[in-house]
Amino acid sequence: MIFSGIPDVVDNMILSICEYDWGDNIEFYNSILYGFIYLKPKYEILTEKLFKESIENNKYQRLGRYEVNQIFFNEFKNEIDLILNAKFKTFEDKFTKQLDQFDIIKAFNFIPDGTKESHKIEIVLGLVQNFATSFFKEKSELRFDNVHKFLTKLISFCLESNFESISIILKPLIDGFKPVQNSYLFFRELIRQQDKIKKNDEFWFIWELFYDCIFNIAREDCFRYDCQLMLTDYFFAYPFWDTSKTSWHTLTSERISFFSRIVIDFQECPIVLFSISKVINDVGSNYLIEGLNWVYTLVENFNRDKFSEKKQDTIYYLELFCKRYIIKYKELLKIETEKKRKMIRVLDFLEGFGSAEAFLLRERIL
Repeated sequence: MIFSGIPDVVDNMILSICEYDWGDNIEFYNSILYGFIYLKPKYEILTEKLFKESIENNKYQRLGRYEVNQIFFNEFKNEIDLILNAKFKTFEDKFTKQLDQFDIIKAFNFIPDGTKESHKIEIVLGLVQNFATSFFKEKSELRFDNVHKFLTKLISFCLESNFESISIILKPLIDGFKPVQNSYLFFRELIRQQDKIKKNDEFWFIWELFYDCIFNIAREDCFRYDCQLMLTDYFFAYPFWDTSKTSWHTLTSERISFFSRIVIDFQECPIVLFSISKVINDVGSNYLIEGLNWVYTLVENFNRDKFSEKKQDTIYYLELFCKRYIIKYKELLKIETEKKRKMIRVLDFLEGFGSAEAFLLRERIL
C-alpha cells in the first residue's frame, strides 16, 4: 500500500506513521523508514521492468497494482519480513540517492520535525543532497508542486531543529546556491512559515547562513531578473505582505542591524534601494529614524545609470517615506541639522528624477 497506493492516501499514511507515539516500539518505526528508503526504488524498477516485458509480449498494458504487488512481495519476501518484525536496519547513503523527486518527499515526511537523532539527520542530509542536484538547474525537471512540498517540509523541519542540525541539513543548498526561481521560493516559504510559528532565533540563524552566498551572487550579477527577485525577498521586500501590515514580529529592534549591513555590502545593487524603501513603508514602518540613515547611505552612493526596472516603484516608496517622516518628525528636523541635511539629500535625489512631491516636501522643511 505504501509503495503503490493513491498518492494522497499514501501521504496521509506516512504522516500518521510520523506523528504516532511509537514509545517502546521505535525500532518498528525505524524499520519502516529504512525499509521504505531501501525498497521503494526497487519497486519502481520492478514496475518498469514488468511493463517493458508486457510490451515485448505484445500486451501493451501495465499489470494491475495487485499483480505487481504480489510479484514484488514474493521477490523481496525476506526484506519485508524483516520490516514487519522490526528487524530491518539496512541503510547506506547511496539509498537516498536512488529515490526520485516524489519519493524524496515521502521519505522526508517520515521523519518528525526537529528530531535530534543523528541517524535521521544523516538521512535528511542525504535527501536534501539528492533534491539539491536538480534544485538549482535553470530548467529543472522538478515539478513545481514537488518543490513546494519539499520546501514546506524542509523549512518546517529546520525551524524546529537546533543550530547544529540546521547547518548540516542546509549545507547542500548553501554550497550550490544560484539565482534561479527555486532560490527565491525558498525565502518566500521561510517567511510564510515564520509568520505563523514565530521561531525568531532559528529563523535568523537560517537567514544569516545564506548571507555570504547571496552577497557573492549579487556581486557577480545583481541585474539578472531571477537575482533581483531573490534579493528583494532576502531583503524582506516580500511581495505578499498583507497591505495593512506595518510591522513584523521577526523584525525586532535587535535585528534591524541587518539592514544597516546590506545598505553597505549591497549598495552596488539598485534593487536594494527599492527593497529598503518598500520595507520602511510596510513591515518596517516603525523604523523611520533608522530608515533615513539607510536611504541616505544608498542615495549617496547610487549610480543613476544602473537604476533597476523598479525605478517608478522605488520613487513612489521614497516619496511616501519622506512624506511620512516629515509629517511625524517635522519639529525634530528643525532641531537636528544632520537629519535635515540627510532628508534634503534624499529629496534632491528624488527631484533629479522629476519628483514634484519631493519639491513640495522640501518647502515644508526649509
